[in-house]
Amino acid sequence: MAANQSSEWRTLCEKFRLAQELSEVESRKDPENNPFRSKYKARDLLKEIHCSLKKILIVEEEGEADNEADCKCRQMVDEEPENGECGKSCSGDSPAGLRAARLAVVQYYLGVNHIETEELSAGEQHLMNCMKLIDKCTTTRENVSLFIQARNQLGILWAGRDEIEKAQGFLEIAESMYLLYMREDGQPPLDLQDFFVLEGEELSQQEKIRSRFEMAYTHTLYYLAQVYKNLQQYERAGQYCHSTLQRQLEYKQFVPLEWAINAATLSQYYITKTRYMEARHCLAAASVIATLAGEIPSEAAAKESGFLCGVHSCMLLLVKLSL
Repeated sequence: MAANQSSEWRTLCEKFRLAQELSEVESRKDPENNPFRSKYKARDLLKEIHCSLKKILIVEEEGEADNEADCKCRQMVDEEPENGECGKSCSGDSPAGLRAARLAVVQYYLGVNHIETEELSAGEQHLMNCMKLIDKCTTTRENVSLFIQARNQLGILWAGRDEIEKAQGFLEIAESMYLLYMREDGQPPLDLQDFFVLEGEELSQQEKIRSRFEMAYTHTLYYLAQVYKNLQQYERAGQYCHSTLQRQLEYKQFVPLEWAINAATLSQYYITKTRYMEARHCLAAASVIATLAGEIPSEAAAKESGFLCGVHSCMLLLVKLSL
């Protein structure tokens, strides 16, 4: 991505990397009496990035005023989402689309930051700002991952407020966008962190990008499974839970004991539907995956032992029922 290579842009990229480190690494070391210390520091950096980024974008936009469509989208980026209705008049991979996406990335991380510090209303506003920015542009590999992740976050937010149907709306749109993108394009999308790299620096490896993108979609399915369960659409909930477990195995994105418990829980649903073969399959998989947990504390080990005994008992019962 061609961004301004001035010392100011270099500083901006360094601030972004530092904000990520504070949020993802340093925050784990925060004291109990100040649990959000690193998150607040990261927020301050993100706010500085937002202000600096808009100044840089003004310079980047010079010379593009003759392009009417791009001019409209430029107005949208400058003013942010409150005003400027230009529809889908700019492509996600155009200069204006990339500018919008960079600002949207900052808004996304500000939204996540506020949610993680339990400031949900502010987090929602930043996430909505993020969506309004990218929704003005067509969906391309440059913004599709952001599109899905922002809606995932809003789905979680509304589900936490017991607004299940609102959560459903955001998550189903995320699911549709993933399926549409994979059908029409399918190449690994741009990673959110790759919007802030200097020219000459390596972007994230395609394998890592693909893994993160697929993980975001797996989360979409997982959250939809919870939504459908709360809406008492148990058949759909079971289907989405099954798809989630399959994808977690496929992309090796799971915690063994947690995965095994979820698989065993799904088996109980199949039993109530007298689908004994599916139930046995889930229990057998749960038994195998649970053994991958490795060394675990004695209390957890006792729970695992009891869990495996329960699994084996259920499997024996299913064998009898299937005869």
